Amino acid sequence: MNKNIKKFTALIIAFVMILILLPRMEISAKTEVKSFTTGVTVGGEANTAGSAVTMPAGWAGMRITVGPKPVKVTALGRMYTSQSNATHNFLITDTDGAIVAQGISSTAQAGTPEDSFVYGEIASPVTLSANTSYYLVSDYWGAEDKFYSSAVSEHTDVATLDGIVILESGAWKYYEAENIGWGPMDFKYEEEIDERPSPKPGDLVKYVTSVANSDPGNTAGSPVVMPEGWAGMRITVGDKDITVTSLGRWHTPESAASHNFLIVDMDGGLVLDYGSAVATAGQDAPEGFVYGTLASPVTLSANTPYYIVSDYIGNTDKFYAGSVAEHTDVASLDGIVILNGSEWEYTPAEKTGWGPLDFEYEEPEETTPTPTPTVTPTPTPDSGEMPSPKPTAKPTAEPTAEPGTTPKPTAK
Repeated sequence: MNKNIKKFTALIIAFVMILILLPRMEISAKTEVKSFTTGVTVGGEANTAGSAVTMPAGWAGMRITVGPKPVKVTALGRMYTSQSNATHNFLITDTDGAIVAQGISSTAQAGTPEDSFVYGEIASPVTLSANTSYYLVSDYWGAEDKFYSSAVSEHTDVATLDGIVILESGAWKYYEAENIGWGPMDFKYEEEIDERPSPKPGDLVKYVTSVANSDPGNTAGSPVVMPEGWAGMRITVGDKDITVTSLGRWHTPESAASHNFLIVDMDGGLVLDYGSAVATAGQDAPEGFVYGTLASPVTLSANTPYYIVSDYIGNTDKFYAGSVAEHTDVASLDGIVILNGSEWEYTPAEKTGWGPLDFEYEEPEETTPTPTPTVTPTPTPDSGEMPSPKPTAKPTAEPTAEPGTTPKPTAK
């Protein structure tokens, strides 16, 4: 009996421990590794007999500019040929020359295909910041280390390939050449896979699916200041009404703990009034969206624009003025809106709003279009009589005459 009690007690303790730990467990988003380069047209053989371009020793490669989202780089590569050196080292630097990643090398094995990329893995993957330029370069091992100086690369949209960069006399020199870099070079990066199931009608869905924040406001030295007032985003609802159940704003440790929201139509009429939704961040809340549930859900009409805004509480209420948000297709995110005095000022900026802000809504019901009935014409009774043909007059010939002789608003 005592043994059974002990076993039962042990099971209860284990179950309680699971309950304690479960809320702390995080489900990591699945990722896949992709190559930046999707295709190459080789050209400009260099470091070969008779070639016009030589690079006897040193460092060279490409400049990229990261898009609106940070990029986590896992490997660097250079195109290999049978006349190239088998081993290459790599660097990533910023445009001031500061090293971002080093200690990366690749070695081509026997049988490596001609004109294929050989990669070196980065021991600790490095994240390149959004909207920032970097130099990705490899070393050159003498005048017989063949490379291509004018290969044109096709690539994914996580970054642009801006041109060629070469270390000359201890300084980096950049030469603009769209989609061209010496080598050529490539990199691999991680991309999150969205495995969320498609929402069913009535499910609660968050409008913003991901956000890349930039241009902090209301911080020391920031050129963007919003000491008090209202600002946010303009959306235009798609072809279905949407029912909004909560509103959210991005919280940082330097932001105010609580924020109110308004929803306003284009005439300035309040769709959602002050105090109807308040988002309050808990103590030590991590950076991210904090939501306030609406006392009564609000329905926004199809094909209609609205302003969704939050309040700003002092010039230490940190926010982001240049965030780029990916979102669901229930509405477009058109730009930034700020209350200036008694007038709303709107600045078009695709996928950008101050805050940033988000909202939660009920997935709309699928609607089946009602078919338009086809009207069948009533036939006209036939009299049975054929119309008599009318005689055609013959034209009288005329005599022929003889021939004669072409803003980002800046909040004050």
